[in-house]
Amino acid sequence: MRYFSEKLRRIEERPRTVVWSRELRAKELPEELRTALFAIEASSLAGLDLNPHLSKTIKKAGYNDMLLNDWGIHHMHLGPPSTGTDFFVGRRDELLFVWPTVDKLYFVDVLGHGHFSDDTLIETTHQNWPHLLEPYRCTDVVVPDPISSEERTLLRRPSKFGGGCLLAATTVRDGTVYFTPGGGYSVGGTNRKARDVAYCYLNEASRWQQWCKSNASTVSQWVHQRTGRWLPELRLSLQLLSDQMIVVETQTRARFSIHFGA
Repeated sequence: MRYFSEKLRRIEERPRTVVWSRELRAKELPEELRTALFAIEASSLAGLDLNPHLSKTIKKAGYNDMLLNDWGIHHMHLGPPSTGTDFFVGRRDELLFVWPTVDKLYFVDVLGHGHFSDDTLIETTHQNWPHLLEPYRCTDVVVPDPISSEERTLLRRPSKFGGGCLLAATTVRDGTVYFTPGGGYSVGGTNRKARDVAYCYLNEASRWQQWCKSNASTVSQWVHQRTGRWLPELRLSLQLLSDQMIVVETQTRARFSIHFGA
């Protein structure tokens, strides 16, 4: 789960066109901030690595980004470019909040650090790109008393910090209700998408293990054909390469994959 959580907290390197919200286009920003935004836009169009702009917590496998887990929104830093061996750009109070997809990077807004639970992030996304939120729209649902940003911050906190990692819907000004565009999180704060993917891999790993045990003679014959060696004992390791599982016979380094029928 930590592995897949870290993957979700990074932005994959690939070319993406950049779409600015109307609110951000109209906002008056200092020249250095606009320069930083244009630099990120150029890097996105070229498919360069955007991760130096992300939080330094992306290198902490056990960290839970509750903004991302709840709303699917990343925050990017707008400080000066990294120098020397430092991977990350400089830090400053203003942050760029973005929604990445496969081929686009949506610039939602530039706000300070205190806005991670601010409903205006979802409001702006709703007003500019409702199609991004449509899969998370709750129909026939009315929330009579939408929660405040302070209450949302508290709900997102793990219970040991006085919260409880409780999920709450988001209501925008026209009454539309959305529920966890980021996929949500467990009571421990773990990203639910990462958990689901991890469980799928664990289930598949168990299936592969049982197949190898039941077909040991077949595997031995295959290893012999591949390496010319008959082994008195197989020593198999399951490995993950670019999210693809393979089995490696560790004594010979022979590797194979298993394809189950439908």
